[in-house]
Amino acid sequence: MKRKFILFVTLIGVFFFLTREAKAQYHYDLGLGVKVGSPWMSGTIKYFLNDASALEGLVHVGNFGFGMTALYEHHFIIGGLPGLRWYIGGGAHLAFQTSDGYNPFTGLPRANKAYAGIDAVGGVEYVFEKVPIAIGADVSPIINFAGNVHGWWNAGTYIRYTFK
Repeated sequence: MKRKFILFVTLIGVFFFLTREAKAQYHYDLGLGVKVGSPWMSGTIKYFLNDASALEGLVHVGNFGFGMTALYEHHFIIGGLPGLRWYIGGGAHLAFQTSDGYNPFTGLPRANKAYAGIDAVGGVEYVFEKVPIAIGADVSPIINFAGNVHGWWNAGTYIRYTFK
């Protein structure tokens, strides 16, 4: 397991240093949108600190509760495809399971419970040049450290209205 983790970190590092940073041509400063996926539907806000670094906040609702996630993301262009970028990042989450909900990822039926943990994220995003829209998809491996120590994957697609 330790070797796989070291290999993963090494590969991310190689991609980080060998890939060009996102260019401002298809850049936006702020994006507001909706993300749909498993297991949540989320409101999302993304704010770029510069051409490549962004902060993203998500508020989630699902059939078993609600949650919040804060992420830092670093974006890279994909050569030859203007407007298309891939990104990686990480952050933390806090979620609450309601008493009338069943969380399929913890196996805990109908219990009021709070969860907190760390998140990683990796995805792709396309920013339209002449229309203030960005679309994308990502996956997020998650580990809970509080509530029920457990891991799972979130995945989703999103659309954002962008302000340049």
